[in-house]
Parts: sequence; structure tokens; C-alpha cells
Amino acid sequence: MEQEIETKFDVPSEVSEKELLPKLEKIIEEQKYLCVSRTQETRHFQYYDTPDLDLYQRGETLRKVSGFNPKKHPALFRYDLKIGQLDNRYEDNKWLNKELSPEQLRDLFHLAAIYANLSPSAAASTSHFKINIQRDNTKVEVSLDYFAVEEGTPFCELELELKAGNQTNLFDFSQRVQEELRLTPLDKQKYSRVIESMRKYKLFYSTS
Repeated sequence: MEQEIETKFDVPSEVSEKELLPKLEKIIEEQKYLCVSRTQETRHFQYYDTPDLDLYQRGETLRKVSGFNPKKHPALFRYDLKIGQLDNRYEDNKWLNKELSPEQLRDLFHLAAIYANLSPSAAASTSHFKINIQRDNTKVEVSLDYFAVEEGTPFCELELELKAGNQTNLFDFSQRVQEELRLTPLDKQKYSRVIESMRKYKLFYSTS
């Protein structure tokens, strides 16, 4: 599994990408980063959990991501397992061209001894704006995600993930972004926010 090093911020859902992205690109330029690439994508997320939401309770994520162009990506589907808190988080990804049942997904990540019963728990679609930036040996992926949650409330967040280089540079850049855009730091994974936006799971998140 690979360690994720990232910082995240909540973005008010009424703030559009047309308003936020130019401000963000200005900060990127002021901080002497080079924009290597810009993309806009749509993704669909299918999340899996036990009937008692054990993955949610433990701060873990198991999901299928779709909407990929096979000419640009390794396969049609990406299956993700994420464990740990944001400041010490690990992720494992598997690219496949077929859809898996919950049982097959459990076996793919060797989870049978931990989670006996898995089933779809939540689903969401996202408009995903991504900018890859670089300064010297430091590479950062800047992602602005607008989440539309099925049976839930939409939300938006900005994520800055270190892909290579110095962690201090990431944290300095993140601080600048927070100050300039007046954003609130986030310490929750997306799956937690998805679950907590859904009324049918109120019993679980109101007591967690």
C-alpha cells in the first residue's frame, strides 16, 4: 500500500469552479509553481460497507470508481481501499476491466477475515477539476471535487496531494491556499462525508 500525504479544505457548495479556479491558479503562479496539466472529469463512486457500517466506523473506505477513458487510463474501473487517518493514510488501488461482486471485492483486498458481509452502502458522482503543478522536485496534485450524493446532500472540497518531493513545500502551499481563499481545513475522508450527508444513516453518524 502507498502512503497518501495530503491536505484538504471544505469549499462552500455555492462557490462555483468559475469563481474558485482563477483564484487558485493565481496562487499557484505567485508561489512559482508550473502548471503541468489541467483536466476536468466526471467520476462515479460506489462505496461498500457492512450492514453496521464497520468501515465507516473505522475510518476506512472501500469503493469502485468508474467513468474512466481506457485510452487514457489502465482500465475501465479502479477499486480502492483506504485505511488510516488523513495525516497517516494508506491506499491500495486495483485497475480492472470488469465489475466485481462485493464478495470478489472483499477477496481482492484480502478482507474476508475482517469483514464477512459487504454490500453497496452509498453512491455519488463528482465533477472533478484537477491541476498538476510542479516546482523543482516537488509535485502536487490539486483537485477540486463537487460531490453529488445519491439520497444525500451535495458537498465540495479542495484536496492538495503530494505526489513527489518535499512535504514542507506542500504544507507551505496549503497554508497559503487556506489564507488566501479563507477555507476551512478538513480532517474527514470523503466516505465519511458521504455517509453523514445521508439521512438514512443518521443513527450511525449521530452516535459515532
